[in-house]
Amino acid sequence: YCAVSPHTLDVVDYNIKFKENFQLALLVFIVPSITFLAVFDAKENDINELVNTFYTSFTVGYLLSFLLEIIFTTVIRLGVFLIWEPAIFSLAPTVPVIVLPWTLREHRYRPKRITLFAADFATSCVAAPIIEEYMKLKILQLSIKLPRNFQWRKNGKDSNHHHPSSSSSSNKKKKKKKKK
Repeated sequence: YCAVSPHTLDVVDYNIKFKENFQLALLVFIVPSITFLAVFDAKENDINELVNTFYTSFTVGYLLSFLLEIIFTTVIRLGVFLIWEPAIFSLAPTVPVIVLPWTLREHRYRPKRITLFAADFATSCVAAPIIEEYMKLKILQLSIKLPRNFQWRKNGKDSNHHHPSSSSSSNKKKKKKKKK
């Protein structure tokens, strides 16, 4: 994001442009920081859990998201190519199928635009958001204990509310114990 164009600038001008681009890139932290400070309540939140969640999301979360997106993108692109461009697989004896979607330009194969659109749409608009949201949920569940907004059920019956039949049978059992 901080790359400078044109690359032919002298070193001083290049460094000045790089610094300007870097400062512009840092602006993306302003809104999330303000939002965080607006909603964070130190009385109800543990700062250690917050730091742990932040660290885990930036290490494990990003790494797993990146790997899952690469895997799913490869599988989706292979599926789209199998449907609309089966001729691509003629390169398979010389190119391993796993790297085939990533090496088409090197082998001078130009897929149809609709094929590229379908593959990009399926990966960018469907698979990637699902993977990212799933990873957010898993990192959150891994990092902190979420409150439970429901009651556990035992044997298919609500543990807090007894059915009349179950309460009457328990009353009968109590009466039998008293008689003995």
